[in-house]
Amino acid sequence: MAKAIKTEKVLPIVPVIEEFLAQWKERAFNFYNPYFEKHQLLLSQHNQAHKELNQAQETIEKPLRDEIQTMKDILDKMPINDESRAYWESIKTKYAEMDKVMLPYWENYDKPQKDMQEFLKENQGYIIWNSKINLDQALDREVLSKKKTLFARLEKKAGNVLNANLNIGVNGEINGTITGDIATVKIETIYAGGHNIQCLHYRVLVK
Repeated sequence: MAKAIKTEKVLPIVPVIEEFLAQWKERAFNFYNPYFEKHQLLLSQHNQAHKELNQAQETIEKPLRDEIQTMKDILDKMPINDESRAYWESIKTKYAEMDKVMLPYWENYDKPQKDMQEFLKENQGYIIWNSKINLDQALDREVLSKKKTLFARLEKKAGNVLNANLNIGVNGEINGTITGDIATVKIETIYAGGHNIQCLHYRVLVK
């Protein structure tokens, strides 16, 4: 028996609703974009600090470690006496010198990591995208999901959409009426935003 092919339902095109969703996407993009830019900046700073640390380890730390190892090899052949004890102190001085010269590179490397951890902690729940293209695609998927949800609710109360008498307010809300083959319903939008709310979002009431 051939397997049934599930087809995607074609959603109606209502220009005002399309414009409403396009405006929401633009607002959402403008909201999330600064977080994307900040995340990219922190990544860039981390990568640069990592590069500088690697260079310092190769050009500064490695020669010092090789010198210390040579000194330790000499110390291993020395008898235990005041001279060898003094030589060991010079090795410890060389270790301290290496640690001192490498410390700024490690601090420079650690700071972007701490900044990134703090950024992610402060913005828990936000999705961090690798590119603006990924952000745009994610918002496109969200727009489609919102559109499907809205028309499912409309068809449940009004039936197949025949006519739309809608307008978009100055704050981006959509209000008006939808006439279907079952009934005419009222559309009202409630926006939510402000403190501790991730992104401006809305509820469309179908009455």
